Amino acid sequence: MHYQKIGKLLDSKWDSLRKMITSIDETSIDENHVKSICISIIQEKYRICHGGSFVHAIMENDLDGVLSHGDRDCLRALKLFNYAKKYINYEL
Repeated sequence: MHYQKIGKLLDSKWDSLRKMITSIDETSIDENHVKSICISIIQEKYRICHGGSFVHAIMENDLDGVLSHGDRDCLRALKLFNYAKKYINYEL
């Protein structure tokens, strides 16, 4: 239930949010994967459920953990993930 609602919230803002993804090269990113991580961050923020090790590292401001557990797409979306953690609010 929460996953779908948070997904719709992100979809409504996605055009502006996706601009925060760093473009290192011409390769595309898996936007669905990035959105899924954003949803996990918001779920963890509101204690709906726990995310994986990468999400936990984001929430704890653990740079070493972020770099160790993040894949290529996640590392390119760090600004977006930080924004989601700080500023995207969800009504329970």
